[in-house]
Amino acid sequence: MHASRQNLSDERIDALFAAVKTGDETATLSIVDSDPALIDSYSAGVSPIRAAIYAGNRDLAQKIADRSAMLTLHDAAALGRANQIKHVEGEVNAFSEDGFTPLTLAAAFGNSETVAALILMGADLHLFSTNPNIKVAPIHAAAFGMNTGAIETLVASGADVDLRSEGGFTALHSASQNGDTASVSVLLGSGADKGLRSEEGKTAADYAREQGHDELAAMLEIGAP
Repeated sequence: MHASRQNLSDERIDALFAAVKTGDETATLSIVDSDPALIDSYSAGVSPIRAAIYAGNRDLAQKIADRSAMLTLHDAAALGRANQIKHVEGEVNAFSEDGFTPLTLAAAFGNSETVAALILMGADLHLFSTNPNIKVAPIHAAAFGMNTGAIETLVASGADVDLRSEGGFTALHSASQNGDTASVSVLLGSGADKGLRSEEGKTAADYAREQGHDELAAMLEIGAP
């Protein structure tokens, strides 16, 4: 008895995402080369390209993308392909299947050029994700991704530097927790309030110190009320 085409496809999709998540480049590219349509498949609302990016394997994501006939706007944004953004079909403020806008993905994983291109296309600077586990706006995503260039572009375009995400977190809290001195400097220079406390009652300096970033914590405490 032969397996159905649907079952075969499901098995191939499972095999593809398993290979992507483990970083098995040979297996991943073998699967997509044998069935390019699988590049357009999804698992838990995530494309193979973004699955590779989320797993920290940008090189593999780029190789999968190079085999795609047409990237989605969300994938192009996450890849940082600024030169392709305006030529890709898709609504600039639409949410991906896992709940992120192109601008949020570009802020977290792309680059300042892609962020700027999306803003010129009308991307909303303050639109929060709908992902059930991660409720962030682009500036929070940029801080999470330690993407200083994206932060600079966002604040220069009018992003609220003290915008709060779930838990009362600001971009400065996140950058401080990461020990990202460059991003902290940009945020402070753009008027971020280092005295703001999260719902836990902690300041940016508190988060920096908790993670062992003592010099950064000291910098954040200078002149603090």
